[in-house]
Amino acid sequence: MAIQATATRNGGAVQTGGITAAGGDVVRLRLASTVGVYAARWEIYDFPPGFATPSGWTLDSSRDVLYSTAIEPSDVTLGASTTAAFGKYMVRV
Repeated sequence: MAIQATATRNGGAVQTGGITAAGGDVVRLRLASTVGVYAARWEIYDFPPGFATPSGWTLDSSRDVLYSTAIEPSDVTLGASTTAAFGKYMVRV
């Protein structure tokens, strides 16, 4: 079964692929379809230095990855501070 991650930025339209966002934007990650999905592991596997672990997410310090095992993870507010505001956030599920 193939899965597809989607995102909304600040409550806007559902998007896939590369998304341009700004510090302080709120990103909601979801699956395009949850039919037949009984478990998931979302990972933010690359993020700017200084980005704090979002509420509902866990830091796997051995791999420097943030993860959530929720099928619908908590929203992520992109870094608004000077140190964490600029950079790429790479996500996979």
